[in-house]
Amino acid sequence: MQTSDLILEEHLPHGEALFERLDARLLVHYRRELLDHPQYGRALKVYVLLTEAPELLEDLGAGAERVLWSRYYWLLRFAKLHRAAEGDDAGIEQQTFQLLEEAMASGDDAGLAEMIAAKVAADVDASRGR
Repeated sequence: MQTSDLILEEHLPHGEALFERLDARLLVHYRRELLDHPQYGRALKVYVLLTEAPELLEDLGAGAERVLWSRYYWLLRFAKLHRAAEGDDAGIEQQTFQLLEEAMASGDDAGLAEMIAAKVAADVDASRGR
């Protein structure tokens, strides 16, 4: 698995439409104001889509490992954008760390996690015009 295997925005041209197909019952664990936020809502929506309904992405041929590391990418991206806009949030940081632990337990080394963190940093900076 490499960062080039992650499910990114270019793989989801109809991501918003896919998100809207999610059953409302799946969204009860997520705060609407976070999902709709203009700075970090998109990252959270992609994370939710990958977490709650990966079957909607079957046409991508994404296996469990690709989905798991993509979930980590999007949650880390959300956390970074949220932190920049709102400040630290221990709950989001803890959730991100727990997902990293889950991904690391799948057998990959820390090198991939470090590459994803670097990609998130670069992608967030690019999206913010830096």
